[in-house]
Amino acid sequence: MRTIIKAIFSFTAISFLSLSAFYETSAAREIEISEAVGLVRLYSGEEKQAKDGALREAMKSAVEQGVGAVLNSETEIENFQVVSDNILKKSKGAIKSYRILREGAVDNGVNYEVVISAVVDDDLLNSSLESFRLMQQLTGRKTVFVVYNPQVQGDLPLNPENGNDFQIIETGLTGLQEAFIDRRFEVLYPEKLQENFEDQEKMALAQEADFEDVVSELSAKYGAQYYVVFTLMASATEREKIGEAQAIINAKLYNTGTAKIIKTIEGKGKKKYKKTTSGMDLLINMKTAVGKATKQVRKKLVNSLIERLYEYAEDGAPMLVRIHVAKKSHVRAFMKMIKGLKIVTGTKTISSIGKDATLHVYGIGDTDSFLDDVDDNFYKNRRFKGYALSIAQSGEVLDLNMEEDE
Repeated sequence: MRTIIKAIFSFTAISFLSLSAFYETSAAREIEISEAVGLVRLYSGEEKQAKDGALREAMKSAVEQGVGAVLNSETEIENFQVVSDNILKKSKGAIKSYRILREGAVDNGVNYEVVISAVVDDDLLNSSLESFRLMQQLTGRKTVFVVYNPQVQGDLPLNPENGNDFQIIETGLTGLQEAFIDRRFEVLYPEKLQENFEDQEKMALAQEADFEDVVSELSAKYGAQYYVVFTLMASATEREKIGEAQAIINAKLYNTGTAKIIKTIEGKGKKKYKKTTSGMDLLINMKTAVGKATKQVRKKLVNSLIERLYEYAEDGAPMLVRIHVAKKSHVRAFMKMIKGLKIVTGTKTISSIGKDATLHVYGIGDTDSFLDDVDDNFYKNRRFKGYALSIAQSGEVLDLNMEEDE
């Protein structure tokens, strides 16, 4: 069936509809939607298919309006749009009842429209939003480190030590940082490194091959669970009276704990300008070109992290725990100890080879409480007598190492 679906209500618009469009019946925990519209393309001889498609779209719109009624902020709405398909799949059956208000061909027979009123099950909606709400909590707890990599240059080299060049770089850096801040993430600013001269030197001296390794190390040191490394290639072409500033930004988003790339995105920006005698033409227009390139990258980059966190929340938000023990026979005992902790609701073994094991641990919630429990139970366990436990955290990964007590 050739059905082209056209969305009638953008979710953002729905969320700010007048309260007269829907209201919640507190006793029955229902949300009544006064009007939801579905519209599909109408082809000759396919009226029934078009009607069914338009009805599905109207019901989807009603569910979206119901979700809009229970979300509390623009940030929630924006994040919902990123993962809405997954949530709406879980919301099937949320329409308890509906009534067709009107239907038929519209737009001179080009489209078929169905308009309904509906009653949406509020409890089912909230149930389908559980992972989303957990994801929202996670965004407020995650820190992102955004770093410019000067090792990759374009035809117009940029030196961060040069004032004008720094302004160009800062345009991209600030644009990426603000994108994460706007969606409730914490951001680790490069200025933090200035407190430690050794770390600042380490990054400045890093070669292209190991620059990202250095950033990963510093991200873990300063508590950033994710980091972004971006390069900026600038170039310019000039004719007699016209010039053009060109910028290419390549940004990579990494998970600090696993050092795996989550997303790589490239953005390009151009700005033509008339040459003047001010001497500032290239600087001003290059900043504009960088701003355009950043705009292409920033939202997609943040959305990829939102999607990653939603998947993580769907899986129960487990902590990845790596164990290294002194003897192979200790592996099972150590894993049994973790599984038996009151705070832990479940574990899933990822790998177990020799003296090393990796597992997902569920129900941790507060990492500090979990580590306190691990520490207490380790030193109470007779099998581990004569050994010491060292703990390290890198992003979302916990490393628990058993060593002989000196």
